[in-house]
Amino acid sequence: MRRGRVYYAKLAGGRSMFVAPRLISHFAAVWMPRRRDEPLVLSDAAQRILKVLRREHEQATADLRTESGVTERAAFTRALDELQKQLKVIPQDVIYQPTFSYIWTLAEDRFPAELRSASHARPHCERSLGHIWRARACRYWARPRALPV
Repeated sequence: MRRGRVYYAKLAGGRSMFVAPRLISHFAAVWMPRRRDEPLVLSDAAQRILKVLRREHEQATADLRTESGVTERAAFTRALDELQKQLKVIPQDVIYQPTFSYIWTLAEDRFPAELRSASHARPHCERSLGHIWRARACRYWARPRALPV
């Protein structure tokens, strides 16, 4: 994590993944919402955490929890998972002394060029995904179905 050569975060299906830098823009084009869409997509807790990180740029877990006002551990964890799935926040470092803690940072601060190029890849990915979704929908409706009696 510390060297910054790969993107490490929870992405598809909530599983931790390593993503090569050359693929970050493609993942971002599919999963990262535009900044103007964030209030529609993100929960209130996730928006508060994101607001603190945009102001401070990096913080330890405990400090981030108190600064954002999301004091309930489960809600805080869900909000961080949500932000990781949306490619907004990544763990930058791990601290073991005095207690175990992650240092969280914005993905756009860590990989600015890759995430900036995601806006150029977005129309292409949306066209490709639209084609895939239409093909899946046609296959679904083309299956033989039993008629209700």
